[in-house]
Amino acid sequence: MALPDPEPGLVIRYDYVWTHEATAGRDQGKDRPTCLVAATDKTVRPRYVVLLPITHTPPSGDTVGIEIPLKVKQAIGLDDEPSWVIVSEHNVDEWPNAGLSPVPGRPGEIQLWLYSADSLCQGQGHVSGSGQSQKERIRPSIISMK
Repeated sequence: MALPDPEPGLVIRYDYVWTHEATAGRDQGKDRPTCLVAATDKTVRPRYVVLLPITHTPPSGDTVGIEIPLKVKQAIGLDDEPSWVIVSEHNVDEWPNAGLSPVPGRPGEIQLWLYSADSLCQGQGHVSGSGQSQKERIRPSIISMK
């Protein structure tokens, strides 16, 4: 199965590089769940995406984040510890890219989750106006890269 087109709400495992790490000269970061929020037009090559980190560390100081509701975390396979999508910094990378990380213990396979921005912001069983339950709006996939 091929990688899907990048679209807002796609959550991937990615080696995210924090701004302070990049400033220190690092070009690889920690493999972590990361949220894709924007992509260039699909007719443009190479395609670029904007990626936001997901972290257990609560935002402080100048850092701005949105807490991920527990129901959303459970639906996309994250642990039950509080997590935030940090919106005050980002990475820009090509799509697809070498920073996509495999499922732990399953080399050559990556896991993707797609959820609506409404489900992140509302954390409700139903997304306002959608008529679909949150579970229906979150679609996990395992993609073989072999």
